[in-house]
Amino acid sequence: MSLWGTIHQFLGGVLQVDADVNREVISTGNLLPEKGAGFQRCHLFRSEEFRGLLLASGLSVEFMSASNSLSTGRAETLTELDETDAGWEHLIEMELEACRDPGCLGLGSHLIAVCRAGLGIRRTGTPREAGGTWLPRSRRRPTSGGA
Repeated sequence: MSLWGTIHQFLGGVLQVDADVNREVISTGNLLPEKGAGFQRCHLFRSEEFRGLLLASGLSVEFMSASNSLSTGRAETLTELDETDAGWEHLIEMELEACRDPGCLGLGSHLIAVCRAGLGIRRTGTPREAGGTWLPRSRRRPTSGGA
């Protein structure tokens, strides 16, 4: 899920949470119900953090998109539109363009990536929480190959 997109979609509820809890969620990306933030445990990604995780995992990022950058939190407006109306078609056109725009990646509730495998990078540890490192294949420790 997207950090800023989730805040964008649920802003009313976010503003009811203690500001220090919100600051911690924004700082770490970790949504923890036991601290009064949300109802599920999950990590909320910033778009560049998500891209970095994919790259560090050995993937090449071919394409990134957000989901519902323009329409999130707009249920009332959407219910007023007739799906056969030109306004609906125009909304879909704008939504598709906005979701692909790098400046709007963080506004949708979710981040979507199309990747290719095979860059030869391996992950060790968790970068944010455990101070893990991301090593290129050439810097991996050799494994013993026998009995």
